[in-house]
Amino acid sequence: MDLPGYGYAKVAKSVQDQWGPMIEGYLSSRPPLRGVILLTDIRRGEDDEVNLVRWLGERGVGWCMAMKIDKLPPASVCRRCGTWKRFWASR
Repeated sequence: MDLPGYGYAKVAKSVQDQWGPMIEGYLSSRPPLRGVILLTDIRRGEDDEVNLVRWLGERGVGWCMAMKIDKLPPASVCRRCGTWKRFWASR
């Protein structure tokens, strides 16, 4: 499932609040689902990804994360990657 603009879309908060249940509903209706590839923008915070990864783990669904980094200069990418590395290591 591709969600272009997810997290950066200029829509009302009430619309954004519907996305979590929509994603969970879609993924829940896929019983043979074995894994999810989560492509995230490195500029975003961790909260949404952590919630999704936790939800997947509770259901025994494997996951792999890749990060989109093309919108940041190299020094910022290194800094953000360090933030993510520390964040996931603490989990």
